[in-house]
Amino acid sequence: NEKLLKEAVSLVTLTLEPCIRRRLHYLLRFMQRVSRNYCLRMDKRRDNRSIVKNYSSGI
Repeated sequence: NEKLLKEAVSLVTLTLEPCIRRRLHYLLRFMQRVSRNYCLRMDKRRDNRSIVKNYSSGI
């Protein structure tokens, strides 16, 4: 259930230290901006969104 997953992730992130949460927020915001930037092409064959998704799933 997606709603339950979102709630669980929210609760887990609240247990992180504030400085770690802030860094995670900055990282996620950066990844979102890069994936939506159509002027920036990271790969000629794939779109930025799929690159960011593949990279983040491998972390």
